[in-house]
Amino acid sequence: MQSKRKSLMILAAIVCSAFIAPCYGKTGGKILEGDIKAIDTLSYSLGVTHAVAIKADSVISLLDFNVSKLNDGIKDVLTDGVKMSSVECKMLEDSLSAKIEHRKAEFDKRVAETPTPNSKFKPFENDEERDSFSYLFGNVFGAELKNAVIRDNEVLHYYWYCKAFEDVYADTLMLSGGQMLAFLKRYTAKSPATEMEKAAETAVVVESVKSQE
Repeated sequence: MQSKRKSLMILAAIVCSAFIAPCYGKTGGKILEGDIKAIDTLSYSLGVTHAVAIKADSVISLLDFNVSKLNDGIKDVLTDGVKMSSVECKMLEDSLSAKIEHRKAEFDKRVAETPTPNSKFKPFENDEERDSFSYLFGNVFGAELKNAVIRDNEVLHYYWYCKAFEDVYADTLMLSGGQMLAFLKRYTAKSPATEMEKAAETAVVVESVKSQE
């Protein structure tokens, strides 16, 4: 579980660097709330891309994040609303991850000894623990995002970025895959497409089609 968790964080970092760095760079810029009446296509498209990549990772199916708390964690980092330091957040996340890893090992052992049809791993003891882990993961992911943002005169509207996460998990995308990809490509045109970018582009289109079925 620990290795899978690390792979997820690496994935998040790769996706951030693949899509945000070419868009924004690492200096200047602003992070703003965003007008809820007027969609910011870039912020929304980036959020969809990142949410799809995270949702597609095998670890997500085990962790079953509370997306609302995940969004709170991202938003609080972007708005400097996190009271704990990044080190404290990381320590708490590591502690919860260790507990989940232990539970997964015990679950696998039980299943191996006594196979049970349709048995499903439950990573959290209760909703409170699930909420805490979701929020902490949002903190960690938000920190990766913030480190990649932003170039002079560029703006990330966190309302629309977080709204994209909600929409991906609810299968209610506001834009088609084609619309988002066309917009993203305008901001990534200076960098050659990587395999991760191509894979994420495909995932965005698939997710968009699913949401409109």
